[in-house]
Amino acid sequence: MAILFHQKKSDWDCTKKLLVVTCCWSWWQGSHKIMLNVSGQEWKLIHEEDFSSSDTKTKLTTDRNPWMVDKYEEPFDTIMDDPGLWYINDYGPAFTEQLDSFDTYRKEILFGTDDWLTASLSARDWNKDGVIETEPVLKIETSTNEKSVLTIEVDDHTGGAIVRPTKALPDEYRIEFKLTMIDFGGKRNGSIEYDNRVNGYSAVGCKTQHPWGEGSKSQGWTGNASVSYCEWQDVRRGRYGYNGFHFLSIVDFANPAPRNNHFWHYRRKVLMDAFSQHPDRVGDGPGGQVCNVITGEYTAYRDSSFNTINMWISGLPNWRPGKGGLAGNKQLFMTSCNGGVATRGVASAAELQPEVLENEP
Repeated sequence: MAILFHQKKSDWDCTKKLLVVTCCWSWWQGSHKIMLNVSGQEWKLIHEEDFSSSDTKTKLTTDRNPWMVDKYEEPFDTIMDDPGLWYINDYGPAFTEQLDSFDTYRKEILFGTDDWLTASLSARDWNKDGVIETEPVLKIETSTNEKSVLTIEVDDHTGGAIVRPTKALPDEYRIEFKLTMIDFGGKRNGSIEYDNRVNGYSAVGCKTQHPWGEGSKSQGWTGNASVSYCEWQDVRRGRYGYNGFHFLSIVDFANPAPRNNHFWHYRRKVLMDAFSQHPDRVGDGPGGQVCNVITGEYTAYRDSSFNTINMWISGLPNWRPGKGGLAGNKQLFMTSCNGGVATRGVASAAELQPEVLENEP
């Protein structure tokens, strides 16, 4: 990763934050660049990280800092953060009981030259015995072309990992990172089920949205928040079967850290993400559109590998979704097939082929 900019140091007091990986699913590798500029001046490289230095490798040892239990005493907001009033008002006292049924642990690790990058991690202690069952892992590995890469592994779908700049960014900047491998969701060799996984999730046990469901009046469950974990909305199959991954996001608050999925729906403003739907969710419709960057034409999502990249911006939040619904916002997608014009309706800007990506230098 690298940063380029042409900005006075005193201008680093703004509140912009850039989120490089949000939340919860599977793993990611890459190298990074950030560049900044003011009004036509030359871009200037400020920070770059290729994950090859011994100092970075040492700092990224994830047991370097202790895990701390999150007591929910410093939420980012009181609305849809993990203990948010939205859930309490919708689900009633049962929500608080469900939230108290497990412990969430967090830690942060600063790394890179002058600690310009921060990794923020989240993990769950399912039975509150003081032991995290599956911790997220950050590690430096060597790729097939013998270059050092950062690997982020989050094997428990309730865990999370974010890499972000430690300091707030100025008004104008550019950021670059190279994705060298991806393994989280979508199809492999034409199948959504492979390697004892379903859309990237382990096929073992239950995988649900508990305790942050889609709302008490939404489909896929009874809407009764007192039901057991396995009776909440399934994330592997059905109406809400999907896997998501944020490649790059700009959010509207400082120092982002992993939170529940719905929290991000109105806090992210600019996003590049993957939204790998299960065929159950796609149903008989197209499931969205995918831009063929070579022909300039759209094809149906249902005919893709389900490994697509969306580029979009958010509209203003909708705080009146109706009883039993969730707050969210308008999503406007941009692709080269429509000349970069932001439009409604899921339209992916490109399609990935993970099987090929894994073998590319």
